[in-house]
Amino acid sequence: MSINPNSPPSHDPVASGLAAIRRLARREIALPLGIFLLALALRLAWIGSVGPSPTDGRFDDSTWYHYSAVSIMEGRGYTLWFRGPPMCREDTAVGCDEHAPPTAFWNVGYPLILAALYKVVGPSVLAAKLLNVLLSASTCLLAYVVGARVFNRRVGLVGAFLLALFPGQVFYSTLVMTEVIAAFLLILLLALVLTLTIDSISWRAIVLIGLLLGAAALVRGEMALLFLPLIAVWAVAHRSVGKALRYGVVAAAAVALVLLPWTVRNWVRLGYPVALSTGSADNLLAGHWSGADGLGTFTPGTEVNLKYADVPYPEHEVRVYKEETRRAVSYALRHPARELELIPKKLFDFYFYYGDSRSLYLVQVFKPSLGETAENGLRAAADWYYYAVMAAAAFGALLWFSLRDPKRLLLVSVVLYYSFMFGFVFIGEPRFHNALVPVIALFAAASLVWAVQTALDWSRRTSAPVDSPAAPGTDNGVSLGTEKG
Repeated sequence: MSINPNSPPSHDPVASGLAAIRRLARREIALPLGIFLLALALRLAWIGSVGPSPTDGRFDDSTWYHYSAVSIMEGRGYTLWFRGPPMCREDTAVGCDEHAPPTAFWNVGYPLILAALYKVVGPSVLAAKLLNVLLSASTCLLAYVVGARVFNRRVGLVGAFLLALFPGQVFYSTLVMTEVIAAFLLILLLALVLTLTIDSISWRAIVLIGLLLGAAALVRGEMALLFLPLIAVWAVAHRSVGKALRYGVVAAAAVALVLLPWTVRNWVRLGYPVALSTGSADNLLAGHWSGADGLGTFTPGTEVNLKYADVPYPEHEVRVYKEETRRAVSYALRHPARELELIPKKLFDFYFYYGDSRSLYLVQVFKPSLGETAENGLRAAADWYYYAVMAAAAFGALLWFSLRDPKRLLLVSVVLYYSFMFGFVFIGEPRFHNALVPVIALFAAASLVWAVQTALDWSRRTSAPVDSPAAPGTDNGVSLGTEKG
């Protein structure tokens, strides 16, 4: 038997491996990477062109987060920094203490992250914005992963592309606030749940999910109870309510483990075991009082603060927190009809008030970087883009709404959870829907992929002979947009 030296071997593992890598790079990496780079470029261009700063004299959430991070970085701890020297003055309404008192008014997670960043690069607002850019672009990559796992790769790519271009997502990148990191943390959670707990599951994976939820809750308190909808998802995925409940208990314990050090700190420093933030009671009361309208009407909170005006901090903060919570719960229990009446108002405000241009309002509210014409044009673009994506998502509801498919149920249950939190528990602040935008973009992408595939199949059928069979992978020639191709 002779062997022709010029003939290729029947199997060359090196060549096969290189070919597989080239295919992977071409199909699995190139397009998502391109979308990531597009998102990165748009957000870098935005922060380079429009520059609101927490140091420009404003006093909003961005000011709080930046200066709180500086306080932590410099070793003064998490304090009411504006009540201590050198920030305060005796003639201001808040007064001046020799030492800034400890606080738990805002969630501590984001200031801790910024403090770690500032420890490395110094208290740089630009560094905080660049972190936003990286997280926002990474959110697009994670949206691709989630879309590919729930639907298919095409849906993932379209969803990530929609997200990369989303005006509101771009606008928030220049604001030192929690909107960008909240969206990132939620889509990261979804990606991990889909990867680690749906097809198979382990206690280690459940603990990891719980630890991530605990860390996310320190950034945004509404995430603390996200393990509750996960219980329903796990019950469907693993066909056992009992097992799902046990998974939920372990996840909840992991959340509590993360929150425990912060709660103990508050018990020691404030004299009360605040698990997340005292400021949450402001939002709670704003949503549950006789003058509530769905948005942030903080009149009753001001009244409570004035009641304890002579009480020194941090006792003042704790007393206000406890009374605001008591008043909100009492009102909700005594006025159930009014509470039901407020739900549609809160949901409308949460999803549609300001459209998706709330971010641009926050950019422009103090020292506008844009002229009136540019602002109005960008505001209209942000709103109409958001409305179009919402319409596409609603149009394809039958494609993504499912209570039996655990992967689709995961996305649906997260939307329902946020709708409950901001349609009932708290106020319908439109800024907070930003965390859901990646999920909404994926719903819209499923609709668009289905519509395009349906149009293509219809075109093929009308141009093919009458007895031509349907295309492979379709139901009578119509793709449902959910095959794993």
